[in-house]
Amino acid sequence: MKSTVILLLILTFGSKQIYSDNPKVAAMKMFKALTNPDVYDKDMSPQLGENAPVTVNVTMYVIEYEHNPLARVMNAMVYFRQRWTDRRLSSLSAEVIGSQSLADRLWIPDTFFSNAIDVKVMSYPTDNVFVAIYPGGGVHHSQRIQLTLRCKGPPPQTHKNTKTTDICLIDIESYGHNMTDIEYDWGNRPNSVGIVDGFDLGHKFLLAGIKSKTDRIQLSTGKYSKLMAEFEFVCRDCSPKQSLDAMLHGH
Repeated sequence: MKSTVILLLILTFGSKQIYSDNPKVAAMKMFKALTNPDVYDKDMSPQLGENAPVTVNVTMYVIEYEHNPLARVMNAMVYFRQRWTDRRLSSLSAEVIGSQSLADRLWIPDTFFSNAIDVKVMSYPTDNVFVAIYPGGGVHHSQRIQLTLRCKGPPPQTHKNTKTTDICLIDIESYGHNMTDIEYDWGNRPNSVGIVDGFDLGHKFLLAGIKSKTDRIQLSTGKYSKLMAEFEFVCRDCSPKQSLDAMLHGH
């Protein structure tokens, strides 16, 4: 109730400042009024008051990748995109777009990559972050991220009359919230994970395909939502009798 009164006061006494003949300027001023810390708590999820989880739809676009089957490591540069709805922002009259300064005013899901060794959000020449907020409260959050990921299992082995393949995953979860708070799903199916056309470093192992999968994990603290992007690599010219070390080093 208190936050509602404060918001009404902000909108009433700040109406002259919010109004503009330019709809983009007016929408930006309205966004800043709606996300004033006195009325908008970015530590609270948009659905918390309704006792329902926030659905976060994820898509990715792979710009480049490098796979080392011996070290069990994959490096990937991706555009990582998340979409959700925050109805506290539903009264926006037009789209608002910006970067990290706008993202800092919003609730953002605590998404992490559970099999990552290192994660870096690119920051040159400025933070590679894009945010769009739409009328109705839809939020689009995009980052350019460099990932170093641990591939599961032993190195691939050759077998007679079979192709040598390897699987590496990008595992996506909430760090601290189970499915009562956040539920993940792939967006833009079946094209949830894309890759730049024609990318080929000439390595022995060529990316044959990417599959998007979902999972639910039961832990002592509850059931957690999980997404997986499965990268399948195929050795392009391996002999069935070659050792993996020989394949990779040309012996």
